[in-house]
Amino acid sequence: TAIRFVLYSTSMCFVCAHFAAGQNQVADRNADYAEITRKITFPMGRTLNSHDYVFWCGDFNYRVNMDKDEMKELIKNKAYDEILQHDQLLIEQKAGNVFKNFIEGSITFPPTYKYDLFSDDYDTSDKCRAPAWTDRVLWKRRKQIPESDSEWSSGQLVYYGRSELKQSDHRPVIAIIDVDVFQVNESRRNFVFMEVIQDLGPPDATIIIHVDSTQPNDDDSSIFDDNFMMVLLQELSQIGEVILVRFVDDTMWVTFRDGQCALVAAKKGKTQLCGHSLTMTLKTPNWQDLTKKEIMMCSNNTVPLCDYREPLPIDTSLRKPESRSGKVTPSDEAGRSIPPSRPPQPVVHKPKAGVISILPRPPQPQIDTNAYQEPIPGGAFRKAEEPSVEYNKNDQSSAIYEEIPSEEFESSPIPSGPPPPPPGWNMENPPPLPQRQLPPPPPQTARPAPPPVPPRAGVPPPIPSRSAPTPPMTPRRTLPPQ
Repeated sequence: TAIRFVLYSTSMCFVCAHFAAGQNQVADRNADYAEITRKITFPMGRTLNSHDYVFWCGDFNYRVNMDKDEMKELIKNKAYDEILQHDQLLIEQKAGNVFKNFIEGSITFPPTYKYDLFSDDYDTSDKCRAPAWTDRVLWKRRKQIPESDSEWSSGQLVYYGRSELKQSDHRPVIAIIDVDVFQVNESRRNFVFMEVIQDLGPPDATIIIHVDSTQPNDDDSSIFDDNFMMVLLQELSQIGEVILVRFVDDTMWVTFRDGQCALVAAKKGKTQLCGHSLTMTLKTPNWQDLTKKEIMMCSNNTVPLCDYREPLPIDTSLRKPESRSGKVTPSDEAGRSIPPSRPPQPVVHKPKAGVISILPRPPQPQIDTNAYQEPIPGGAFRKAEEPSVEYNKNDQSSAIYEEIPSEEFESSPIPSGPPPPPPGWNMENPPPLPQRQLPPPPPQTARPAPPPVPPRAGVPPPIPSRSAPTPPMTPRRTLPPQ
């Protein structure tokens, strides 16, 4: 998998690959690298090597040509340099077979393959694979002009190590690289761009030739005769190649191979040829403004969704972060933030004992029925207002619920002995089963009797006689006595 992007004016490409596995499949891994490099293409004909920065990462599966028991002993002693002398990737890179001109940081961590899951032990299965640095990160930077910039740098490696995640048989590798990115000076770029457009001349590369007639009776057709045209074309061929000549009204349009030749011819202005005064001008003298308008039409005119702000300076030093107060907190020393704490359990309030008293209902006032007979505007009847019942709030005797100050209230004594036994069950004389009350059956309706068969009205028809004769009887054969 490969992705690319352009940051300001610097292009970057990231490739994540998984090469062939196996201890002795070095040639297959080299072939995988060559095939990926050759087949990765991007729009506009871009290839992998056409980017300013190329980063490779993934499981390259390059192993170590060493006995696994000896290697494990060296790993315990952290003698990684001695093991890396037999690393297949470094051997093939020095031979120029893979990752030519690529850079890798110094390996100061133990091999990342192969571990038992959720363990710090290397492979203990039946295959018992040897440890190896299969997971790597390499990068390179393309140099435009090798000897132009003395401060050119391929990138500064800030950190190269592994992360202790035990969910896989690999340990992931992390690389932090500080790279330089170019940003275009737009004002300077526009100035240089307009200079180039001016030097190239008009895109149509066409000039217009006017003939200043000294005699009023001279005809234009008689001026542009064969001799004059031959001399004019020889004169213009010294400036550049002429590819087209046209006559428009009383002028002649000459088109050159490129715009620079037309620009040189127009700079002459007026010239004398065969006794005639010729004036040469450009067909499009404002080609710079027209080209600028065309470029503006094709340029990016999107509006950002937010205001651009200068990014904050990035601290690339690997150290413990400090808090805003300038002191290192215990959470900073641990290298991670404090996890959120569990909220406290809700407090369950025990019910309090009390006495509930029911107040007698106050007597209802009598309502005068004549009050409903008085009409009011709108067709409705006015109801007499009921006298509001006012309660004495200061009277404590009218409280509905009275709380007992005691926190613990025992309504009944706590039993001290075992619970009483359940009632006995006499199996010889069980209680009778309850009778089920079945619903009554639905009423049956009598089916109607079928109608009688009608009698025959006349004599039945005679039986038809056979049309074919009866075949003769075959005589039986009698056998002679034995």
